[in-house]
Amino acid sequence: MSNNNNNTLTFSIPSFTSEDPHKILLHQATNADEDQGLSETNTGFVMWPSAVMLSHHISKNPSIVLGDDDSPDGDVMELGAGCGLVGLTAATLLQNHTDDDNDDKVIFTDYNPVVLENLQKNIDLNDFDVDHKVLGLDWFDQEEHQEQQQQQQQSDDGSDTTGEENTTTW
Repeated sequence: MSNNNNNTLTFSIPSFTSEDPHKILLHQATNADEDQGLSETNTGFVMWPSAVMLSHHISKNPSIVLGDDDSPDGDVMELGAGCGLVGLTAATLLQNHTDDDNDDKVIFTDYNPVVLENLQKNIDLNDFDVDHKVLGLDWFDQEEHQEQQQQQQQSDDGSDTTGEENTTTW
């Protein structure tokens, strides 16, 4: 890890396809969400050692993300993404995988809107072509989650109780 100017960090993760490591750029937000003021809402502004360790682990064991003969690949969801290092590592592995028929997605989630903005900035910094989505996720708002599931189910099975077309876009 190296520190560039403007609070941008560069992480080098081992490459399984070449000797040169992959570079992941991360902007680390400098100010916490002062409006909310609670440490519980400011955790996304910290680069947690566990994110660094997990990113290193999946880069050394790419089958976790890419699948292998015994386990298929699939979509990746990072819960509480914060700066997004783990999801960006997964996206980097997916992008550099030789399988041209890869339609896997990386889904980044967090709660704090300011953290989500910084997360999108980090995705833009890395300019990858992997299908991705950034979502706000509130663990305590289960009613909204249930409504989204019902809408998704109606969209998936073609039923339409409102007379309007339901669509899900990635």
